[in-house]
Amino acid sequence: MRRAGFTPLHPESPGLQAGDEWQIKFESMIKLRPLGRGVTGFTFIELMISIVILYFGLCVILNSFIGAIRALNAGQNYVESASLAREKIEEMEIASYENKGLAIDTQSGSFTSRGRNFSWRSETTEISDRSEDHDLVSDSQSHSPELAKEMLLVKVSLNWKERGIPKSSSIVTYLPKIKEEIKAQ
Repeated sequence: MRRAGFTPLHPESPGLQAGDEWQIKFESMIKLRPLGRGVTGFTFIELMISIVILYFGLCVILNSFIGAIRALNAGQNYVESASLAREKIEEMEIASYENKGLAIDTQSGSFTSRGRNFSWRSETTEISDRSEDHDLVSDSQSHSPELAKEMLLVKVSLNWKERGIPKSSSIVTYLPKIKEEIKAQ
């Protein structure tokens, strides 16, 4: 089958057809070396090196997944704590409207949600011109004297432990005071 002067990898060979150029390039790139008795393949060292590279690649991917799951869990905890703090503020709002306002007070408690223990603390204080109060609310909500006469600053904080590390979340809002003339009646 082999003709004199015929080279299978020569592009101008009469045995090649149009579109066989890729096969020439591919066959010229693969040069298997014979290993004793005419057998070709990978050496043990090459195989071990490829397994080590694969191992480290899989370790990096696995650590990335573990980190992503931890970040997702932490995000869910913060969203849940913000929701629970908002619920507590809504309870206080309902109580303020039922009682015609709120009084200065500090309350605390604990509860369990989805198998996680939370403790909460609510502080109801007078609005003042202290700098820490300004840090709690945005600049658009200035502390005017009218606001200070009618409203109280309410801060609800939630605390929990995540993998043994204490975490917290807080929400701050204004709620109406109990008016003196209403208390007198």
